[in-house]
Amino acid sequence: MNDRTPDVEKTNVVAVVALVCGALGFIAVPIVGSIAGLVFGLRAKRSIERSEGKEGGRELAVAGIVLSSVGLAAWSGLLLFGFGIDVLRSIF
Repeated sequence: MNDRTPDVEKTNVVAVVALVCGALGFIAVPIVGSIAGLVFGLRAKRSIERSEGKEGGRELAVAGIVLSSVGLAAWSGLLLFGFGIDVLRSIF
């Protein structure tokens, strides 16, 4: 009987947090959630790469980074558009 258990790849918790923050930043907590998701996603990706195969969840971290980036770009664009409209109203 073999007493050795196979190495099971565990999912990086920070990658899950990055995905959740990215989704919340896109929907509910605009700028702050997106920035948090981006930071957590980059940290998780770096941690997963350094774990040498012991941790999984790289796809979750990348999804969190993508969602956060898109959310940050969208909300920043809307914010700048709103300021632009306000400036145009004050001119005309």
